Amino acid sequence: MSDLRHDPVDDVWVTMAGNRRSRPMEFVTLAQRSQAMICPFCGGNEAETTAPIAVFSEDGSVSKTDPQVTDHSTETWSARVIANKYPSFSVDGQGESSSSLTIGRDRNLPAAVQINQSRGLQELIIPTPRHCVSISELTDSELEVSFQAIQNRLNAIRTEPDIAHAMMFLNCRAEAGASLGHVHWQMIGTPVVSSQLRRRADRESKQQSEFGISLIGTLVDWELSQQTRIVCATENFVVYCPFASRFPFQIHIVPRDATMSLLGCSAEVRDELAWHCRDAVRRLEVLLDDAAYNILLQLPPMDRIDQDPWYLQIFPRVSKPAGFELGSDIWINPVTPEAASQALRSSIVKGE
Repeated sequence: MSDLRHDPVDDVWVTMAGNRRSRPMEFVTLAQRSQAMICPFCGGNEAETTAPIAVFSEDGSVSKTDPQVTDHSTETWSARVIANKYPSFSVDGQGESSSSLTIGRDRNLPAAVQINQSRGLQELIIPTPRHCVSISELTDSELEVSFQAIQNRLNAIRTEPDIAHAMMFLNCRAEAGASLGHVHWQMIGTPVVSSQLRRRADRESKQQSEFGISLIGTLVDWELSQQTRIVCATENFVVYCPFASRFPFQIHIVPRDATMSLLGCSAEVRDELAWHCRDAVRRLEVLLDDAAYNILLQLPPMDRIDQDPWYLQIFPRVSKPAGFELGSDIWINPVTPEAASQALRSSIVKGE
């Protein structure tokens, strides 16, 4: 069983997930992996994964599958949702509800050391049975259905009593932390909200109470007035390189209406978000020679999911934090967002 441990000095939570060392490909290069195993996410290899939680057809219809059935190799699917075989968080909860331990009070610590053993949740969304490495390779249908699956699963877990926050993300290529080459989304639901996320929620709450507008909405309005860091702007979304980008070519995709609900938005708006995401990745891959990247869907804590804004971030992995960044949490970016956005606007998009 994994557990979450709290560091009172840095005010961060760390999950101890020793079971992930059992992953057969841990610490093996991507080239070695491709030679050593078949891809468990490709069509025809469904028996290599856990039983699907949900299966999405090309037309978007959803089927729930029998968890007792082990052979799903004859299924026709566009996207599959499965439980992570080697989760970072315990998903069975040992049959108990949330629990936590507090230790160290007799050590004169400034704050108690905590261990949280509550249930977590970790799922994978496989967006295509074809062996695609990047979101840029997905067809229109695969892209749209995969974002439908994201919306579907977030709505499915929002009422889970032990889930305080959900993070949806995609790691592309080994340099970005991908353990398998086949492109896939991951969703991790945690029983705690990190101090960083809670502070962000508190800043948002203060902004709304004082000025009646969201913080991210204010920033988007300012970026639109500046125009120097905008990559693309439509009726529903603004794509830009943020003013204080921590990484070269960092991209944000933000709804123009800060009250827009990702969990309740229409299929048309959801599809547009998907297209913006793929378009941005394609531009990055042309500019940066198929660089590795991470996509993060930044969501508020579950207790604020209906009132706080959300947005999507893309981080190309073309630089690495070094000693100064790790020690001070002050970041050094060698490419200004103004230069990055200009290059992205001019980039020839693959697939067009």
